[in-house]
Amino acid sequence: MTAKITIRISREDLKNIITSAVESSYGICYWAQVRQYDCDRGTALIRERDVPKAPWLRLNCAAVARGLQLCSEMPADEGGWAFTEWLRDRAGDAPMADNIVQFGVLGALKYG
Repeated sequence: MTAKITIRISREDLKNIITSAVESSYGICYWAQVRQYDCDRGTALIRERDVPKAPWLRLNCAAVARGLQLCSEMPADEGGWAFTEWLRDRAGDAPMADNIVQFGVLGALKYG
């Protein structure tokens, strides 16, 4: 039997994940280009670096919420560790934020 658990996530939590992903040299910079980043709003446009004609994808709080949801459904060795780590600390580091952003905007963990 499985149960569904609901967790409240503040806008500040979501913006902190975006900030960690975008501003750290250990975040998404190795696979993504970033433009129009607004840390106060928690928004940016990103696209995959090495994909010819990759579309610009919206990174915002809704994308991070999707990423947390998808990440929470994954086994630890397939990226789910990032959700568990975020849940434990409600803070996190750039690699954790990177995983969550990948799930949120790409729908899967493609890099790293």
